[in-house]
Amino acid sequence: MRIKTVFRLIFNANPVLTLNIMRYFKPFYNISFICAAILNGLLKTLSREPASFERLSAIYTKDASSGDALKAWPQLGIRLNELKLDKNEYYLFGSQRSSIAAILLSKHSGQYVCVN
Repeated sequence: MRIKTVFRLIFNANPVLTLNIMRYFKPFYNISFICAAILNGLLKTLSREPASFERLSAIYTKDASSGDALKAWPQLGIRLNELKLDKNEYYLFGSQRSSIAAILLSKHSGQYVCVN
């Protein structure tokens, strides 16, 4: 969201309404992160065992120049409480971690439905 839009919502609209709308942003970001992580295989990788940044880098990047972008992705997961970092390894942490891992490891999981 643009900063101009945020200011317009805060100062020109009902502040209570604005706060009610803004509380829906975090769940949207969580769902977006989970869908992207499923589609790119991150959740499948982490559902098996915790992984270090070096391991994730080896799996998901072709060269060293992509390292900064890859580092931002798990950091977003940490900020959204979907991932945790312990002893330099990322692991699933979110409230849905068990069910996500079970779905990903299931033989009958079928196709994932995440709209881009």
